[in-house]
Amino acid sequence: MATIGSASHASLNNVPRKSYIAMSSYTADLFSYTLTFNPTTFTNVGALTNLGVPATSTLKGSILSETGKKLYPGASDGVSTLMVSVYDQTSKLTGYINPNSPTFAIFTTDKPPYMGQGTDPGTDGRTNLGNSIYTHGSVIADGYGTYAGLLSTGTSLNVGTTARIGQSLSTGTSATIGTSLSVGTTLSTGTSAYIGTSLSTGTSIVAGTYIAGRTVTALTYNTGFGGVTYNNVANAADVFTNPSAGNLTLINLSSGYTTLRNLNFYINNTLNGGTTYNPPAGEFFTTMVINQTGSALSTVMSGTNIKANNFGFPNNTRATLSFATDGSLAFQTSGLVIPI
Repeated sequence: MATIGSASHASLNNVPRKSYIAMSSYTADLFSYTLTFNPTTFTNVGALTNLGVPATSTLKGSILSETGKKLYPGASDGVSTLMVSVYDQTSKLTGYINPNSPTFAIFTTDKPPYMGQGTDPGTDGRTNLGNSIYTHGSVIADGYGTYAGLLSTGTSLNVGTTARIGQSLSTGTSATIGTSLSVGTTLSTGTSAYIGTSLSTGTSIVAGTYIAGRTVTALTYNTGFGGVTYNNVANAADVFTNPSAGNLTLINLSSGYTTLRNLNFYINNTLNGGTTYNPPAGEFFTTMVINQTGSALSTVMSGTNIKANNFGFPNNTRATLSFATDGSLAFQTSGLVIPI
């Protein structure tokens, strides 16, 4: 029975006040619950059934408020975890969800649903979402980490697979990414950045020591070396370099490339050669190739936008190629091969 009192909202003490916010479309996470009488066993058989609502009605960011109904394991047949009844304040959908599902986060535990989502009256002025996290402890997640704004860490950042940053990323020491990193504006690290496959930034890359990865792409400039490592151990490998990603590209060919004999050298925007790069006039860039494969290599100048001589260089040597551009073509200005 509800408690009646004279204070403001005291008569609504038992109104549910917990709401959740959807981290993604929750189509697969919204259920109905039915009880069917079995005349053979004289028992009620419970079943959770996915409602199959289109993803256009179960949007990320939706606010789901509890209605007060709950299903308990052991008490509710066919239920293996606590389920709570909710309704979507926007679409008006209703059904049962798992409150501990990674699809949902807590939106509020204090506000009854009739108050709505609300708007921040401060300088932010945006529609209310979740609170911030401020902790001395760790934040551990086995799902995705997506940041629409700035991500800043005091020491290092370690990501197992992919990191997507809407604006800029700043770390006190190093950034280590298992596969790819995408940053909307600037990437800055105190020492080094290790990227398993690809790195893409909207403007610039700044690393205190070096950047290591299969491809480095910055739309404006890259200060420091762009380390381009290729895992192709076949007879030939395509090397794609982008002058706008840095005036110096370093290609390290170690002893693991035992069968490699030819490098096909392209000026290109992508790893697979899908986009030809037309360098602007008056741009100068240098490519350094370190050969420690154990065999002599030949470099083949490929593509229609590069004019240079093919050349070969023996094991344990460093080849340095310099180019100048005229707005559509890159011309080799010098080539030097020296012992390591």
